[in-house]
Amino acid sequence: MATTNRNGVNAAVVPDIATAVDGVLAQLDDLLSELTDADYTSPPARVKSGSVGEHIRHNLDHIRALLDGLVRGSVDYDARERGTDIECSRDAARQEIARLRKQLADASPRPDCAVRVRSTIRSDGQTADTSSTFGRELLFVFSHTVHHNAMIALLVAYRGIEVPARFGYAPATLHHLQRSATCAR
Repeated sequence: MATTNRNGVNAAVVPDIATAVDGVLAQLDDLLSELTDADYTSPPARVKSGSVGEHIRHNLDHIRALLDGLVRGSVDYDARERGTDIECSRDAARQEIARLRKQLADASPRPDCAVRVRSTIRSDGQTADTSSTFGRELLFVFSHTVHHNAMIALLVAYRGIEVPARFGYAPATLHHLQRSATCAR
């Protein structure tokens, strides 16, 4: 039987969540090996969205903010640099993915490890601070990355490139599809 702490966090699930985050990073790395530099950096022609590189940089920024924030005890997903090498260089992105995967594998905080999260809540720069846990924030960056991977999948498909199976699909969607296929037999 799974045990939960006083905050209701199941200690056994954090390694599973970290594995899931690592899995979406591995998917990004695999996709990068299939793209050209133009595929990576070109903005979509008729869609208001960033390039594939901008979405990947955004994903990596969030994961980095969480992992770096563990050291400081405070996470600020909005304090990120735009226009970095990761946006325009597949090699830089792949290096950062490898670095983050190692950092994630080496991280071993408890799921209930307290962190402060700062978020910008208004366009004038006003922020709000809230308390959270490493486990909750790890779930957030996983969900956030899957969401942006879905947008990346659309951008890549729009360029006529075949998207790897399951790329950008939420686990709940995959579970639903599997259950629907089983029921249809």
